[in-house]
Amino acid sequence: MIKKLVNTLLLIFSLSIPILLLTGCGKEKAMNLKIVYSNLDMAQMYQLAEVGINIDTEDDINVYDTEDITVNAVIDSPDGNQYIIPMFYYEEYARRLNGDREYLYKVSDGEFRFRFTPRVSGEYSYQIKIKVKDFETTYPKKKESFYVSKGTKDAFLRISEDNRHLEFDNGNPYIGLGNNFCGWEWAGDDHMDGTYGDDRWFQELAANGGTLTQFDLCEGDNLEWTRLDGELEWSDCYDGILHYNQKIGFKTDYKVQLCDTLGLCYRFSLYHWGDFDHGTQSFSEWGWARNPYNIENGGTAKDVTEFFSGAKSKKASRNYIRYCVARWGYSTSLLTWELWNEVDAELMCWEEGMDYYTGGTSYVVSWHDEMAKYLKSIDIYDHLISTSTGNSADNSGTDLWALDSIDITTVHRYTMHNGWFNETAGESVKAIKHILNARYDSADKPSYVGEYGLSPSGEEQRENDLDAVAFHNGLYSTIFSNSIGTAMHWTWGSYVDEYQLYFHYRALNKLLVGADLRFAERFDNLNTKANDGVVWYMGLKSQDQTHAYLWIKDSKYDYNFTSDGYEAVDMASGNITISDMKPGNYFIEFIDNYTGNTIDTVNATCGDNGKLIITYPSFKKDISTKVVKEEDYYQSADIASSGQNFTPTASYTIQNPSQVTIYSLGNDIGGSGDSGRFAYLTVTGDFSYTARIERTNHGAAGAKGGVMVRDNLNSGSKMSFIGCYDDGNYISLQRKSSAVNAVATLAGRLKLGCYLRVVRSGLTLSTYISEDGLTYTLVSEMQYEKLSDTLLVGVMCSNKNMYGYSKAVFKDIELIKSGDN
Repeated sequence: MIKKLVNTLLLIFSLSIPILLLTGCGKEKAMNLKIVYSNLDMAQMYQLAEVGINIDTEDDINVYDTEDITVNAVIDSPDGNQYIIPMFYYEEYARRLNGDREYLYKVSDGEFRFRFTPRVSGEYSYQIKIKVKDFETTYPKKKESFYVSKGTKDAFLRISEDNRHLEFDNGNPYIGLGNNFCGWEWAGDDHMDGTYGDDRWFQELAANGGTLTQFDLCEGDNLEWTRLDGELEWSDCYDGILHYNQKIGFKTDYKVQLCDTLGLCYRFSLYHWGDFDHGTQSFSEWGWARNPYNIENGGTAKDVTEFFSGAKSKKASRNYIRYCVARWGYSTSLLTWELWNEVDAELMCWEEGMDYYTGGTSYVVSWHDEMAKYLKSIDIYDHLISTSTGNSADNSGTDLWALDSIDITTVHRYTMHNGWFNETAGESVKAIKHILNARYDSADKPSYVGEYGLSPSGEEQRENDLDAVAFHNGLYSTIFSNSIGTAMHWTWGSYVDEYQLYFHYRALNKLLVGADLRFAERFDNLNTKANDGVVWYMGLKSQDQTHAYLWIKDSKYDYNFTSDGYEAVDMASGNITISDMKPGNYFIEFIDNYTGNTIDTVNATCGDNGKLIITYPSFKKDISTKVVKEEDYYQSADIASSGQNFTPTASYTIQNPSQVTIYSLGNDIGGSGDSGRFAYLTVTGDFSYTARIERTNHGAAGAKGGVMVRDNLNSGSKMSFIGCYDDGNYISLQRKSSAVNAVATLAGRLKLGCYLRVVRSGLTLSTYISEDGLTYTLVSEMQYEKLSDTLLVGVMCSNKNMYGYSKAVFKDIELIKSGDN
């Protein structure tokens, strides 16, 4: 570490010197360049590597316009690839809250930065290419090197082979659970608390199992706009076309970093119809009258048609897109660049005589193809690209979705307007299934419901649906219609946050965490008419026929009935048959969709005919069901040491074969007895069990989380454990005989994300640790006098505190039994 620090200081010192730039006429001109920021000494795979350089430019240079100045980093990777990284102008800001208003103030001079996310470990090198009008140079003259250590993040999102879902670079599946979080809201939250409000919104969503959100550079959070002093706190940073608001840049940086930290992926919208409309949707004289592309404001276009078709406008758009890619393209959490929000909006200012989008479709489609291809050419991470239309008719946006450059399609639906599409007003389930099916038929691409609600402005849901019936049903019906994620509700601040509806994500997360829905087969009985006492279900069956997930509901519990006075009643127990399952024994878990609690777990057997009969309990409103083949199912137990005055009774487990999350009470692991939450499989014979501990949130110092093998569920049973405590210290504990003190072996201080392994070989139990999942180090090995043929192996967590929970998340789980290889 000292060597790295010295190297970084030498780098900054060596790069703080004037250089000579060559003019087009061969003359020399001096320019002072200085590295003012670098975090390269801490570079890690899939984490941000960033360098800032001060470039002393003349006053007539527009630092945002690539016609005046273009700065790129050229980075050589140890795998032989070379990357051209666009750099961007950056100013540092800090924030403070005064009452309910956020204020931002500048804390440093401007600089150019590159942001880079390494995807392999090893030795890298870089140089910076600078072009100022007709001056060019390379800086520094000799390539500077930096080292990238191994990492464990899931990395970037890709489309899976089934063309319906997404997955990470490392192959892990992704399912999006969440809602929109833009800034300004029609007739709702003005979001003047800025990033302080984002703190609350994003953290509440993530804490309840959310994994997806959306924000934009539009409608009050524009990166590029015209100034009206005093209009907004950040209005002083607006200066028309080709000038980008650094306060908005700071706020967007903050949201991106929140998402990266909290595990939220996000859709990122670049243009919005409201900034091109006739009206005054958000602020006085907003829309086209204030748009910086409007020629009346010094822009490039007399109307929206010329924005899409004019060469000068398209050039300015490419400049804007380049800035966005340079500043935020590094983020592994960026799900998709969404070029436009509702590009077909009727209120937009088309050319004279052209009243609707249909007359300008060819311009719009051509613009999207050109900009998407340009974006792909400069985004080295190949982020997915989408756009959106407001019309959710079956054939809406067909020309856009047919473009090879558009990767994902979107649907917007406000169900009080279902009548426009010959569907029942306020009904969610069948409407969502229909529009997604129609989209899959017309465009063989993944899709999501990017805007959803009863009404766009929010009055209907705020005034008449405080039980969030439509909100809740929208979440489940989209997932079970094979979308990449839940319907993303549009009224976020004044509805989802104001009425604290985040808890609706909790049960859905419990149902689906770690689930692999790629190539899942859908089944339902929605062809049955909704009526008193009629149960609807929607299901997904895994490709390997060993898992299934069901949503079981009162067919009348939807807004089209509750708005007329219908109240949920007790629905009788019944049966659902799932066909073509693998024969064998199954665990079936029934989940309360409003508390996230497990209602019951039962066993069932699927015979050779492949029919598995699920007998669900009586319920109100709806429940969900997880079906897992017995050998993949983690049972859980609260283990308590004898003589301790605190027995864990409220711990719980969220699990799937590839991921287990434990929320644990319990005093400790080790000593003469263990106390905590244990999620386990039953294994006979020799085996190797591995899990990566991705995250811990300990309730007290010394609380532990890790992998464990034990003889039985008694507190003082024989066991072997390796895990983390205090967020980075690792320890192995082995108890050779019942109720004796466990032997402790320290494994050192390492970063979170380590791979932990326990191995049984006859009477010997061993523990191992690895930072990269490839090379393992033996930590402890002990021979036991006697071990049962069948042991319990899994993950365990303790809290060491009588208050709150300790949380541990385990991924990349692998059990290899003797004979498997």
